[in-house]
Amino acid sequence: MRDTRRIIAIALVFGLGGFAALVYQVAWQRILVFQSGVGIHSVALIVAVFMAGLGLGAYVGGRLSARVSAFRALLAFAGIELLLGCFALVSSWIYYDVLYAELTVHYGAGRSALLLHFVALLPPTTLMGMSLPLLVRATVRDPVESARTIGLLYGVNVLGAAFGALLTPWVLIRFYGIDGAIWFGALCNLLAGVAVLFLARSGPWREPARAPSGSSAWTARAELPGSQPFGVWVALYAVSGFCALALEILWFRIIDVAVKSTAFTFGTVLAFFLAGLAAGSLCGGRFAVRLERPLQTFLTLQCVLLGYAGFALVV
Repeated sequence: MRDTRRIIAIALVFGLGGFAALVYQVAWQRILVFQSGVGIHSVALIVAVFMAGLGLGAYVGGRLSARVSAFRALLAFAGIELLLGCFALVSSWIYYDVLYAELTVHYGAGRSALLLHFVALLPPTTLMGMSLPLLVRATVRDPVESARTIGLLYGVNVLGAAFGALLTPWVLIRFYGIDGAIWFGALCNLLAGVAVLFLARSGPWREPARAPSGSSAWTARAELPGSQPFGVWVALYAVSGFCALALEILWFRIIDVAVKSTAFTFGTVLAFFLAGLAAGSLCGGRFAVRLERPLQTFLTLQCVLLGYAGFALVV
């Protein structure tokens, strides 16, 4: 029970970090459009670079998490939150005073803008992407229950991100400006880092139990006859991510045209998109452990998603 309360507390702190991340994305997008222009191409460029950094960070964080103990992984997550808060405090200077005021001449070609945005957003987004693998290392004890724990962590994080995407254009930037919004996000990161340090000191952190080979339901499912190599499923999941972000940009384009492009469109569309991801993650994490054929269910859901997306566009 004590471990459960800790995991819930860590998930709530992770949600605070997700809130801050989307405050930054919306606020930084407002700054970066000075260089790359306002429109669907600029939005797609910034979202793509943001997601590339998250993906790279997840890979790095996964490699790192395999080499540290659960306690050290939790400390590393706290350090990431503190670093993100410190970076955010100087991010307006980096993205406006340096990129816009000093390097605008290099934004003539699309490839130059892509490269400059990638370099500028790579440090913070990589740190953001490292967070989940480290928290999984710190909190997952039983492989069979890992789907529930990961679903909770990711779901709460994305739910916080949805609130951040919604509140940033409608409240934070509207009343406190871009700098005020970014400072608020930095405060959230710093609070998250301090809170995790406090939780880390609240008691011993046990290592995951090592079940004998072939003894768990998890192992039995992983070795079903005829199952595909792990790399195949990774590739399919990558294709799923491609489709998801393509739909996000497409839906943004449609709504942007319908509402005649306002300052609230990007954050609002992103908020609803993330809220759906959060709901799906929380539900999926709860029920995945009960599924006899989780991979088949995954593929079925992808087909349903694409069918619904096509129907929605027609409507």
